[in-house]
Amino acid sequence: MTDEKRNDDEEPKADAGTAAPERMDLPKWTRARVKRVQPESAGESPDAFQQGVRDAGRTAVRRVPLVAVVVALLAASVAGGIWWTRSRAEDKAEGTRLLAQPVAWRSRGRIIDVDLVMKGRTRPPPIPIARDQVELDRNVDTAMAALEGSGHDKAAALGLLVRGATQMERGDFVAAQAAYDEFLVKAGSGHELAFAALEGTALAREAQGDLDGATAQLDKLTGAVGDFYRDQALWHKARLLERLGRGDDALAVYKQYATEYPLDKASLARAQVRERLTELDPSLVPADPDEPMPGLSSLLGP
Repeated sequence: MTDEKRNDDEEPKADAGTAAPERMDLPKWTRARVKRVQPESAGESPDAFQQGVRDAGRTAVRRVPLVAVVVALLAASVAGGIWWTRSRAEDKAEGTRLLAQPVAWRSRGRIIDVDLVMKGRTRPPPIPIARDQVELDRNVDTAMAALEGSGHDKAAALGLLVRGATQMERGDFVAAQAAYDEFLVKAGSGHELAFAALEGTALAREAQGDLDGATAQLDKLTGAVGDFYRDQALWHKARLLERLGRGDDALAVYKQYATEYPLDKASLARAQVRERLTELDPSLVPADPDEPMPGLSSLLGP
C-alpha cells in the first residue's frame, strides 16, 4: 500500500494548527449532560456570575442546620403556647365548675320529697334538691369546702361572696362580715364585684348593731357622682342615719339622691326613696310616671 492509502482502523490525524475536537460525555441515564470544566486560561479571572452562584450554594448548605434549629425552636414555642393557653382555659373551666356548685345549691336548691321525685328516674333533676334545710345547708358547705381546697384561688375568692351571703341568711353575721372582709383583702377594692362585698360588710355590721361602722363602710361605697351602685349606697346611708336619730342628715342624703337620680326616672332605690320623701318632704316627690292615670269615671264621680 502507498502512503496515500489509509488503514480503515486508523483514526484521522488532526491537521497541523487545528485543535483537536472536544470529546463529549455520553448522556447519563437521567438524560443530564455533565459539563466538563474547562481550565482557566492563564491570567483570566473566573466568571463573576458563576462564582456568585457557587458561593450562594455553599452558604445555603452551611445554613441548613441553623435553619432547622430555628424552625424547631419556633415549632416548640408555638406548641408550648397552645398548651399553656389550653391549660389556662381548662383551669378556668374547672374553677368555674367548682364555683357553680355552691352557687347552684344556694340560689336554686329546693326542699322537696327527693324519694318521690327520683322514683323511676335515672337522670338527675334539673335543679338541686334536698330533703330538708339541714341537708341543703350541708350540700352548700360541702361544695364550698371543695372549692376552697381546690387550689383555684380566683374562683375561691369569688366563693367568699357566696359564703358571706349564705352566712347572712343563716344569721351568722360575724362569719358573714369575715367572709366579705377576706374577699376585699384577696380580690382588692378595685375588683368589679367589690361593691357587693362592701355592701355585705355594711349590712353585716348593721345586723350586729354597729351602725356607725356600717355608715363608715357605706362611705367607701358611695364613691363619686356617677359611680356604679352609688344610688343604692346613698339609700342605705340615709336610712342608717335615720336609725341613728340624725333626721336632718338623712333628709340631706335623700335630697342628694333625688338630685342625682331624678325620682321620675329609673334607679336602684327609687321606690324606697320616694316612700321616705313622701313622708319627710312631699314637695320633693314628683308624680310617678309608672302609676296608671285615673279613669274618666273616677274624675266625674258617681
